[in-house]
Amino acid sequence: MSRVCVVLALCLVAVAAMATIQAPEGAGCGVGMYGTGYPNCMLCPVGTYCPSPNTVTPVQCPAGSYCPSVGNVVPLPCSVGTFCPVVGMNGSFVCAQGYYCPFTGMSNQMFCPAGMMCPAGSSAGIVCPAGSYCPFMCWSAIPCPVGTFCPQMRSLFAIMCRAGTYCPLRGMSTALLCPAGNICPQTGQSAPLPCPAHFTCPTTGMTAGCPDSNPQCSSAPSCKCNQVPKCSGMCYFELSKCMFACAKIPNSGNCMTKCNEAAASCNNDPAQCPLAARRP
Repeated sequence: MSRVCVVLALCLVAVAAMATIQAPEGAGCGVGMYGTGYPNCMLCPVGTYCPSPNTVTPVQCPAGSYCPSVGNVVPLPCSVGTFCPVVGMNGSFVCAQGYYCPFTGMSNQMFCPAGMMCPAGSSAGIVCPAGSYCPFMCWSAIPCPVGTFCPQMRSLFAIMCRAGTYCPLRGMSTALLCPAGNICPQTGQSAPLPCPAHFTCPTTGMTAGCPDSNPQCSSAPSCKCNQVPKCSGMCYFELSKCMFACAKIPNSGNCMTKCNEAAASCNNDPAQCPLAARRP
């Protein structure tokens, strides 16, 4: 008989011996076994355990633990990143994506909090990086779409790029200032617009151009004179800044006239200025 056959025969004998444990007749079964006593002693099956020598009926492993093999004496707690939701388990489940399992012996998963991401098998949430956002039960950071940005870690949602800026790429953490020679009049722009004809756009971050018919005004710092085509609650705030800039220019009477004309137009034209925004 070959050596392999001898080893195999010995293994079969050992398995048979484990199935029915030899002991003095009438003796109780050992730990890891159950029965009424020799010769009726069997190894506890998977999913159960037998903690004492006189166990008659195997005990099911409780939720939060598992019993992976025959002859278990004590249940094994589920490790971090896993959970065991029911009794009698012979293995643990990996925590699903969007959940995390921070403790041993868990029978339920925990929801991944907003601002964090939890891939499958997480024992803790991972902080959402800047340039992306993570809503409730997120398992992978979501890059901020074009036209938006996410300026800080743990963002819950993307922020629209404000007027005067633009966001041309996904995953941006900072909005870009509208370059000189261009305007960015709306929120959520992905690209700047060229300065309109007959207007000048001398600085960065402009939402509208200045009329190039007034060279004195167009040379003023941060000039916004007469640029508001439609009046809003900010109408007179913008015009006052224009007047302040014009006042710094020698011989600025023409510029001030333009600003005053714009103020009168804003105040008197209902199509341009809502009633609530008009000057009394």
